[in-house]
Amino acid sequence: MIPPPIVQSVYAPARSTIAESAVLEKTSLFDDRQEQLQADLQFLLDAQADGLIRGLEGGGADERSSAGSTTPTMHSAKSASGTSRRPPRRQPGLRSARKGIYRSILALAALKDEELRDVDRSIQGSEKTLAQINAWEQKREGLREASHHVDDSEETIRVQRLRTEADAVQAEINKVELQLMEMKTRHRKLIRQAAAIENSVQAKMASYTSSLQMLEEDIQKFLSFKPVDSTSPSRSRDGSQSVWQLPPKRRNLEMAKEYWTEQHKVVELQRKQTEFEKSALVEGAAMWEETVSEITAFEKRLRSEMSTLTPDSPSAWEDPPSTTAPERLKDILEQIDTVTELLQDKLKTADERGWKLLVVAIGAELDALIKGKEILVEVLEASGGGHHSEKESQEHLGNANAAARSAGETMRELDMSLATARAHSGNVSDADDDHPDPELLFSKHEDTDAEE
Repeated sequence: MIPPPIVQSVYAPARSTIAESAVLEKTSLFDDRQEQLQADLQFLLDAQADGLIRGLEGGGADERSSAGSTTPTMHSAKSASGTSRRPPRRQPGLRSARKGIYRSILALAALKDEELRDVDRSIQGSEKTLAQINAWEQKREGLREASHHVDDSEETIRVQRLRTEADAVQAEINKVELQLMEMKTRHRKLIRQAAAIENSVQAKMASYTSSLQMLEEDIQKFLSFKPVDSTSPSRSRDGSQSVWQLPPKRRNLEMAKEYWTEQHKVVELQRKQTEFEKSALVEGAAMWEETVSEITAFEKRLRSEMSTLTPDSPSAWEDPPSTTAPERLKDILEQIDTVTELLQDKLKTADERGWKLLVVAIGAELDALIKGKEILVEVLEASGGGHHSEKESQEHLGNANAAARSAGETMRELDMSLATARAHSGNVSDADDDHPDPELLFSKHEDTDAEE
């Protein structure tokens, strides 16, 4: 049975360690390009399934012209967002569909590489903003500490002491008339000294206060405008309201620092996720290329063997069928078992790594091999491939020609049933959704393993 398209699968994404409200949304440009590539992949998977059905029927699945194929390239992937509707596409052959799937996976990998560069630019912007916030905090703490030191400095204590001494001298002036002139002169001198020191202290205080006020104005100006190159989540990680959702008067630098720190972690997580997706696509493309090579080599051997087993129209003077036909069929079945085992290993690897796209593609090839094996087993049983006596072998040799001719009819009946099932699954898929779910291209539950 051919597996249904990937848009019919259901996938439950794993919970992220970062709150959903803090995850950055992808830009619509990357979404449109990815959706277009996924649509092309769905089209090629359908073409692959049809080609496999035709291959079971015995026709040349790859003999159809692939001119006009819409296999995506790097150029078509970049310009996908600019086209809303596309003209009807010509159905490619099996070989073209397989190559198209490989190129589509590579195009998705290139798209993820471009998305990585965009994420790197976002990381650089957040790091620059965090550096500016840290510099402002250090400068503000330094100014505050210097202001406190001025209030507790020896110069302030000295001012107080001089004023006390001036008061004492003023009292002595009242008591000692003879020393009045000298005392007044000394008094004026002390007053001037105290005033000079006091002016110096007040000048320093005014300078620090002005600098602190200018710094606060810059901070408030920064907090009053929402960043343009970032998305503002409505809730922070602890469930409280985001700093950019609060009124500007209620915002502070600590809240902004917490927000940008969280944004930085989110972008780092997105970068790791994108790297994982790119690695999965590259490895999946290599695995699919190996799978196609093995299947193509087997199909060539199968056509060569089957051409020697297919009898011509019988006549009275023809020799009886070769007695080595059952042995050849057994050899073909052994080759099918070998290829099936290889495909099952690759299918298991793809399933363990969560590569849903390869699970569908390899599963379709595996089902086609199983159906072909069933047909060959029927032919082998009809031709008496088991262990029989010499008399029974002679009777089965007489039926070998008829069994070989009926193999083609059995193949056509099987293909008609597969085509009917495929058309039914395709109609259900189109009614549910016109585009594949991006979550089905690869599994995201591997993120935790990738980070570790």
